[in-house]
Amino acid sequence: MKNSLLLIFLIFIFSCKNKSNNINNNIAKNDTLVYSIKTDSAKSKSFVSREGEKVYSYAKATYPIFEDCQELNNIILVHLIASDNPDAKPVSSVQENLTGFMNEYDMQYNQSVVSGSEPPFTTYEKDYTISLLNQNSNYICLALEYYSYSGSAHGLGGTHFINYDIKNKREIKIDDLFIAGNDSSLTKIAEQIFRKQENLTQNDLLKNYFFDEDKFALNQNFTITDSGLVFLYNQYEIKSYAEGITELAIPYSAIKRLVKPNSIIATKIN
Repeated sequence: MKNSLLLIFLIFIFSCKNKSNNINNNIAKNDTLVYSIKTDSAKSKSFVSREGEKVYSYAKATYPIFEDCQELNNIILVHLIASDNPDAKPVSSVQENLTGFMNEYDMQYNQSVVSGSEPPFTTYEKDYTISLLNQNSNYICLALEYYSYSGSAHGLGGTHFINYDIKNKREIKIDDLFIAGNDSSLTKIAEQIFRKQENLTQNDLLKNYFFDEDKFALNQNFTITDSGLVFLYNQYEIKSYAEGITELAIPYSAIKRLVKPNSIIATKIN
């Protein structure tokens, strides 16, 4: 996984209580919500020969299943079966998603054999891992770490945060944290921090980044810490693959006047 070091760092910073997330069927009961770990997987029927060995393509997903919290389980499912391909066949389960990925590889392999062309010289790979970063009586933060390779120049990986409001039983979005009508103020503050971090002046254009119309924008990929919000831009989101990910930390001290009084982060404002 391309972002394993980032995930390890975040887990350390946020002091995640669960120490056994990679153990299949482990039951974690020391946290606010009880959950077990499930792993689904699929393997291709076709294979590639490497040094006399048969190497198969594979797809795997390791994720928590929470007891008595079907709303959160449904949110996790949506993230695990989501597709960036508008022409992709809709699926309803994680296993169906993984199996479909392997079927696609087998189909391409078989088509190359029938046409007499060279079959794929490489294997495909898809890997999802959802880990618990932080939770208390009010919210849970999960990190979905993903990696996919399907024959291109390189694979594509990243980390996506899932923030869940336990009391209201729904995923937390940026609009849930800030007083309505302050989007531009929040974006302006975030851009100032971004420019300082990237060693840019206020007059420097953002044409070397991938922002729409060269205008800075926050995404919805953030996590909640004790000192502020941390936004994460994955590979290709605002920079090239070679430049990697970009992490943007916004302290509560810079945005406290914008925070909703009864939001999840209101208690963290001094």
